[in-house]
Amino acid sequence: MARSLSSGYFMKQELGRGVSGVVLLCVDRVTGQQYAAKRISLKRVTRKGLDRLEREVSICKKLEHPNIVRFYHYFRERSYIYLVFEYMAGGELFDYLVNTSVYSEATASEYLHYLLDAVSYCHQRNVIHRDLKPENLLLVNRSPNTMIKVADFGSAIQLQKDQAARFGIAGSYPYMAPEIVREEPYGKAVDMWSCGVILYILLSGFAPFWNDDHDRLIEQVKAGVVIYPSNVWDSVTDSAVELVKRMLTINPNKRITAAEALEHPWIKHRNVRVSTIHRPQTLYNLQVFNVRRKLKAAMVFVQAVMNFVDIDDLFEVTTPPDIMGTMHKNTV
Repeated sequence: MARSLSSGYFMKQELGRGVSGVVLLCVDRVTGQQYAAKRISLKRVTRKGLDRLEREVSICKKLEHPNIVRFYHYFRERSYIYLVFEYMAGGELFDYLVNTSVYSEATASEYLHYLLDAVSYCHQRNVIHRDLKPENLLLVNRSPNTMIKVADFGSAIQLQKDQAARFGIAGSYPYMAPEIVREEPYGKAVDMWSCGVILYILLSGFAPFWNDDHDRLIEQVKAGVVIYPSNVWDSVTDSAVELVKRMLTINPNKRITAAEALEHPWIKHRNVRVSTIHRPQTLYNLQVFNVRRKLKAAMVFVQAVMNFVDIDDLFEVTTPPDIMGTMHKNTV
């Protein structure tokens, strides 16, 4: 094992940049294998921030699953910390989907299956991700039938068994479970709410909670009332709608678990029972949503830079694009 990043890797181009750090493409000096390295400046990190980084490393070391971006090395050199991860050449899932010519429920079911498999694995190990969102669903490559992997465990926490407690606000508000915003005790069910929001978007092309007014957005999420417009949802199969509603159940104790969702017919029997009919309106809606999502993220990012946001605040609520966890070629 290399003792430093520079001794073990060639540093190539910058992949992305955010308020909290830079992502660099690096190449193993021996094997030629490509990796993505988060570089975080120690000048921008307080003791609290270092604790969070150490927690992320501790959790990532324990996770080895085909649908989770793999962590490899941690280096501390001079005034920087480097975290070396698997390189995801395919970029974000949503960026890929909006450029496809055919889109159906079967497509959505396939990708949700990958996500649920990763979440179930984490929950079995009492790990909560707390920041599941489109930006953190990355493709291995752009080849047909490629799988997705979950990235960015910077907000993740390790539970003691099945406890629920007041762990504080974390995540991105449009995907955040109501119990988090209400500052109530919460547990693994918050990840399933986020999965439900992602599935809602995959099936409709727009988010259940989205408002340019930040305070109104928070109130919407806190209320947790999900609307299913008939002009969109009448064309979605009953099985898919039922799964979304079980994920977006406001009572976390009644919300479907990841293990249960994997057994749902819309997931388990997706190859024979899920609709393959092209959904052109959903694809168009996704394209519009993806543009709005990118624009919103860029605006928040610029505002954060102008206001010199403390890195600890970025760790707490990752509404700005967390480019440290976005290990692909798209630069914010």
